[in-house]
Amino acid sequence: MMTDNESDYNYCLSNISMPDIVKFGFTGDHPITRAADLFTTGVPTPFNIDFVVELPKGVGLDFEKKIHERLSHCRVNKSREFFKIKVEEVKNIVENEFGYKTLHISDLPPPVSKSQKNIKKNIELYEQLKEKYEATKEYANEFLSKLENLGTELRSKEKGNNVVEVTIYKYDDKKYTFNCLDFGLDTSKHCGYIINDCKQIKRHVNDYEENMKLLEVDFQEISQQETFYDDTKYLLESMDKTQEEVKRLLTRYKWTF
Repeated sequence: MMTDNESDYNYCLSNISMPDIVKFGFTGDHPITRAADLFTTGVPTPFNIDFVVELPKGVGLDFEKKIHERLSHCRVNKSREFFKIKVEEVKNIVENEFGYKTLHISDLPPPVSKSQKNIKKNIELYEQLKEKYEATKEYANEFLSKLENLGTELRSKEKGNNVVEVTIYKYDDKKYTFNCLDFGLDTSKHCGYIINDCKQIKRHVNDYEENMKLLEVDFQEISQQETFYDDTKYLLESMDKTQEEVKRLLTRYKWTF
């Protein structure tokens, strides 16, 4: 049996307040959770889960459409998933016409609580974030470490054949000195761009390192928080931007390391 995260569920529900009417739908959540969500103030009695079909992720919605088309002749309202048909008839169609196995709700593992879902989701996001951080740090530091070597040379490609050649003799966090061989363009401007961009990239990588240290220390506490997703998404997007900054520097100039 697939885990909750790997499954789509199609469900058949009935309600004693709606005799001989079933609801056939799809959910990426647990069917018990879905049935509970449907028991709103406009529904006098809870829904009963008559049977479910467990399918691989991404398949359930398509199967729902096929069943709705098959049951179109008895649909109560074309904008609602309710059909005037007996549960046994729907079950027979699912099993014998479409060849899917139907399950009783007790055959499924119990639904995961909201806090457990948050923890699971946030653990996955945290692992994704660590992987992205390591890739960003490696990509940025590989580039920056080359600039720390004496005699780093680059050529501007911005203006066609009118090329500026710049030699940076030293790059580090404290001091930037460079010698420009001027072929008609403002080479100091290019050096300034490079220096400012490198400072920014280095600062971003250091910030990510501090953020990762804080997350590692506080992860158990914050892993259940719903806001963890927004914070993580922001960091992931920032790291993508830093990688783009390095890529832009590498493609804007012709480097000879």
